[in-house]
Amino acid sequence: MEILILGSNGFLGSRLTEYIIENSNYTIHTFSRSKTFITNNDRVKHLQSSNYQRIFEEKILNNIDIIIDLAGMDYKQAMDNPIESFKYNCIRSGELYNISAQEKLKLFIFLSTVHIYKEYKGIVPNENSTILPINAYSASKVSAEYLLGELYKKHKIPLNILRLANICGYNKGTNKSTSKLLINDICRSIKDGVEVNIRSDRKTKLNVFPCRSFCKEIKSLIDCKSDNDLIIKNINADESITIEEIIDLCYESYSLYCEENIKKESRKINNSEWNKLSYKDKILWEIGMIFKSYE
Repeated sequence: MEILILGSNGFLGSRLTEYIIENSNYTIHTFSRSKTFITNNDRVKHLQSSNYQRIFEEKILNNIDIIIDLAGMDYKQAMDNPIESFKYNCIRSGELYNISAQEKLKLFIFLSTVHIYKEYKGIVPNENSTILPINAYSASKVSAEYLLGELYKKHKIPLNILRLANICGYNKGTNKSTSKLLINDICRSIKDGVEVNIRSDRKTKLNVFPCRSFCKEIKSLIDCKSDNDLIIKNINADESITIEEIIDLCYESYSLYCEENIKKESRKINNSEWNKLSYKDKILWEIGMIFKSYE
């Protein structure tokens, strides 16, 4: 199986690349604007460019079975550049799907967001709930969903649209955009010995999904792909957690880190062990790895 991951050096892309390499025999083609974080692995083939048209010029798609599109502008970038966000988050993905359809692609996975829902306030509604984007970021993602949906009607290339909740985890890639994420920002403040400054109400509930669980979910979709399907699916936790609880978990994890319980071990964990952890223990594991990544 040949898989192309776009945005492979970002937060999600780097973790997903690492997870698939460790848990399968698939060959991964990575594409990003910076050098890959993975070296000396003959199952990872990297193309570095700031122009996604290079994918077509290099004819990478000729042998690709699955595309996982994790590239795009994040919330802050989209709010600063609304027009560019529609070009990159929407038009680019549509062009990629349209051209890939000519190469007999088996599956296209597109990452959207749960923030497109009108009712979203920490509790993720079901996939049939009312959609009401309230900013440029969520609007660009909804537009991409509609565009890809129309192209699916034409090409019938299997399409998975995944609406992702808030993610918690450490970053393996060279693009350190995770510093903009709430939990990573809290960890950095604690590590630097400065006061954790949160403008939101600390009783606010968030749906936080561990990054390893995200990778496991994507791997499952790859393994169980079916023909001619359009799937729209929320990727979120079954429960929510308050900001206050998140802060407490960060302090608990840092306490363990200072006792060198984390430094002395690699913190490797297999899927069987992961499945036995409670929701909060999974969050605690990810937070522990965030602190370890600062070494």
